[in-house]
Amino acid sequence: MIIEHLRHKVSEKEDELIRLKETINGLSEDAGLDKPYPNVRPEGSVGDISAIRADQFYGQPLSTAIRTYLEMRKASGFGAASLGEIHNAVRTGGFAFNTRDEENAKTSVRLTLRKNSSVFHRLPNGEYGLLAWYPGAKEQKQMDDNGSETPGRRKLIKAILKSADAKSTRGKTSKGEQESKNEEV
Repeated sequence: MIIEHLRHKVSEKEDELIRLKETINGLSEDAGLDKPYPNVRPEGSVGDISAIRADQFYGQPLSTAIRTYLEMRKASGFGAASLGEIHNAVRTGGFAFNTRDEENAKTSVRLTLRKNSSVFHRLPNGEYGLLAWYPGAKEQKQMDDNGSETPGRRKLIKAILKSADAKSTRGKTSKGEQESKNEEV
């Protein structure tokens, strides 16, 4: 029992070290430098998506679990994944959704992917990858389920404030305008 617990701890520390090395490699690559850790993942290691542990994503934020899964896919020679593949993988890896309904859980994954467009990138075929994989891709505008562009948060807030301001000033006149109207009468 104690030995198994300690092995689990070792595995967690190895996973943490691998993620740190991959981050350094990615930053080095972005800066045009050689990867300082070229062989981060040995054959059949955590990068192998067939080796997702039942507790791989337990206790992690959903965006972290998705990112880790996508990194594992890339390390295994795969690329972007569909919404269904991502949902199944994080569930298999022990992520605890706050719902029992599968459609609601998939919606949580979809919303996480869409609201983190600085990390995740939706391809034209509907699959998702990491934005870092596509250096020529720009951050996409948010689209609703009908394919129409949704206004950005700032634009939406400005529109709401402008509308509210217009409603509050309708029918009102400034103090100076009121005084000049009084003088005319």
